[in-house]
Amino acid sequence: MRCNARSGLNSISSAEKRGSKCTLFLLIALSVAVLTGCARRYNITLSNNHVMSTTNRPKYDKATDSYKFKDGQGRPSSLPAFRIKEIAPQ
Repeated sequence: MRCNARSGLNSISSAEKRGSKCTLFLLIALSVAVLTGCARRYNITLSNNHVMSTTNRPKYDKATDSYKFKDGQGRPSSLPAFRIKEIAPQ
């Protein structure tokens, strides 16, 4: 940084401003990309054609032969695999 003799305040060169703005922009863009990826919702269609909405991607649990997920209100839930017809993103 340089000291401006006229005002007595520190001033930042234009190259430093550009670098700072670029870094801020990249940080904001990365944050938005990460947050939108995490916010994806899924629809689970059951064998009786009932559709459930989830707040995260259902994960298959081999030990219990079921899918674990969070329901529309964010509560942990699970369904046996034989009851699920389809899992698709909204």
